[in-house]
Amino acid sequence: MKLRRYLLWAGVIFIVILAFLSVYGAFIGADKAQQFFNSMPLAVYWSAFTVLLVVSFYVFPRFRRQPGLLLMHLGGVLIIGGSMFSSQGGHEIQRKFFNLDKIAKGQMTIHEGHVENHLLVDPNTHPDKSNVWELPFGIRLNDFRLEYYDAGSLTVWVDENSVWSGIATLDQPIKLPGKYGTIIPLKKFNNLQVTSVDGKMQIIDAEGLGSNPALHVLVKRVNGSEQKHYIYENFAAHSREDAFEMSYRSSIADYISELEVIENGEVVLKKDIEVNDPLHYGGYHFYQSEYRTYKDGTFATVLSVTSDSGLYVVYTGFLFLCLGIMYHLWIRPVFKNRPTRNL
Repeated sequence: MKLRRYLLWAGVIFIVILAFLSVYGAFIGADKAQQFFNSMPLAVYWSAFTVLLVVSFYVFPRFRRQPGLLLMHLGGVLIIGGSMFSSQGGHEIQRKFFNLDKIAKGQMTIHEGHVENHLLVDPNTHPDKSNVWELPFGIRLNDFRLEYYDAGSLTVWVDENSVWSGIATLDQPIKLPGKYGTIIPLKKFNNLQVTSVDGKMQIIDAEGLGSNPALHVLVKRVNGSEQKHYIYENFAAHSREDAFEMSYRSSIADYISELEVIENGEVVLKKDIEVNDPLHYGGYHFYQSEYRTYKDGTFATVLSVTSDSGLYVVYTGFLFLCLGIMYHLWIRPVFKNRPTRNL
């Protein structure tokens, strides 16, 4: 009985500590929190918590008799164990005892039309203390593109003071205060380009390389005169009217990288990845992180690379935890309170 009482109090203490650790981690930022939760003192805490849950299976027969409690505690063991296995320390154990040569996380930059298999990593987490890790396969970036929302934001300035700011909806007049008149957004360009067609200069919304967001507007002055302007997001100095200035900012809806996995000289997988839709291959997830533009109009995509070690163990743990809670709180009471008939 004393052992059970001690285990119950230990469980309460571990849960209270976990609550305080979670609050503390929320205030120190994601990067520092990751280092904190993967530190040696916390590794001891997670190990002790896991041992406590496992011992409870044998000390408390109720956990084995009731499926809901069994699933909840087994889910907790899997979540903690899988998280430890996916940590940097877990990867070092994998490398040392299981000959699994992987890194926990890194970053990859790929230029359009190029193949890359090198990751930038934290040298403190690398076996030979360098900041480059080489994958056994390559990733090719066939194309990178930005997708925009239909409307962007427009701001009108007079002597460095904003007199109007809001969403620029096409064909919807924007009445400015005082003597400045009305602005009517006519057309939005994701990539405004000037080209020659049959010897005549034309302004088009070009696809492919480059990014030159712009808004075409009609300015109606109070004296009845009208004038059209192109407001460039990247070249604000060109968006000046006689009485005021205008600035435009497009709204990016999504970043999409068209990727191919190259292994042994052959394409083994193709996928268009987005911010919340990564590529998974070779034990890693490749997430769309950011992008870079260059003076020649080309792009490079930046991928955040994360090992999948322990990930599915954690997912299974959360599944068991949810099933156990559902069974213990909702399904079990229904069967327990179900009336029985005497035959």
